[in-house]
Amino acid sequence: MIPPSTFAESERRYFGRWMIGAGVCYGIAAIAAGSLIVWGNWPPELAKLRLIALWSAMGGAVLGSIAVTIAMAVGGPVGRFSVRAGKDGAELSAEGDGNAA
Repeated sequence: MIPPSTFAESERRYFGRWMIGAGVCYGIAAIAAGSLIVWGNWPPELAKLRLIALWSAMGGAVLGSIAVTIAMAVGGPVGRFSVRAGKDGAELSAEGDGNAA
């Protein structure tokens, strides 16, 4: 593996690995929650409640993952995007150190 040449590049690599690890944890948690809800010996009367719980858990995991990704892209230490809001409106600009991720 080629060592990073700049601090920003090493930060992108470091936080990229953390984000991949978080995605793996989200996936494992989603599979565990789904397995528990599907094969957890629940009474048949609670079928609708089981589906609501399953979709709520999966939706929360997906929304959490999206929120973390956007937060890292916009304002985190690996951020390449800048968002500004003022009286004239909102502005989104892409800034970086010139090195590809």
